[in-house]
Amino acid sequence: MGSVTATVTTTVTVPDAAVLSMIDTAGYGIAYWAGRADIDEYKRTYTITPNEEAQFYPEYNSTFELSFDAIVDTLCEIAVGKHKVGYPREYAQDWLKEIQSENEDTRKYAGGTLDTDIMDVVIQIACFGEVVFG
Repeated sequence: MGSVTATVTTTVTVPDAAVLSMIDTAGYGIAYWAGRADIDEYKRTYTITPNEEAQFYPEYNSTFELSFDAIVDTLCEIAVGKHKVGYPREYAQDWLKEIQSENEDTRKYAGGTLDTDIMDVVIQIACFGEVVFG
């Protein structure tokens, strides 16, 4: 027997407070390769400057400005398997289920399982298109 492959598109609404929580968690996870990271809540951006050791490589010798949307988009891409990152995909999938939940409390606390390691992966992929450190 054969099989059918279908593409399903869904829209999720992620409050800025949830993104800020993810960014806060990411700050601890990226500290080994990032020299500076700044949040601008008004512009809805997270700007990361790699540390001197990381900047030794020309492709990482710049500042990366990520929109809140780019961070969420990257997490969704990980959840659906666009990036081959191993176990972080499972956590991204759990987050995606939580953020789409009918239960308001479940949505409110979505991302509680996104630890520093997972958010490091998310931020690296959002910045570099792949995991390059760690």
